[in-house]
Amino acid sequence: MAATAPMRDWVNAVFGLALTSAGPTQSPAALLAEFHAASNAWMAAMAKVDRQMAVLKSALLVSDDPDLEEIAEQRLDATLADGPQKLGALLAQLANADEARLRAAAGKTLPALGAMQQSIEQNRKVDACEANPVRVPVSIRATLGPAIARLQQVLGSAAGART
Repeated sequence: MAATAPMRDWVNAVFGLALTSAGPTQSPAALLAEFHAASNAWMAAMAKVDRQMAVLKSALLVSDDPDLEEIAEQRLDATLADGPQKLGALLAQLANADEARLRAAAGKTLPALGAMQQSIEQNRKVDACEANPVRVPVSIRATLGPAIARLQQVLGSAAGART
């Protein structure tokens, strides 16, 4: 049975999906809402990691170990390089985007997300921070990984459903 106009309207109103002959697609409002939620989750995750890193830096500075103090003063801030700033700038550019602009930019943003995820997974500095000798809880991968995955899912869906 093919969906009638009232059925399609109901599905769109209740679930935020627009039925097409190819199957359901996300309504523009639902896509934008999902993107904003995913972007906000990224910002919250980055804020959490920033707080953890600040606590770690403080602990290293008062450790009475010259090597740890040097790491805190000169190397700790470069743990994630400029990946979070670049990704944040890309997301900020899309903050007020309409559906068409978001869909168009999604394919360009996905590689940056993949690079960020790969960097976090393979970064030995992340290993060192998470297993730091002053036992400050730091969870870079567990915090940023799900936020990146959520952005990848939302933007992947947007890129794949371009009209």
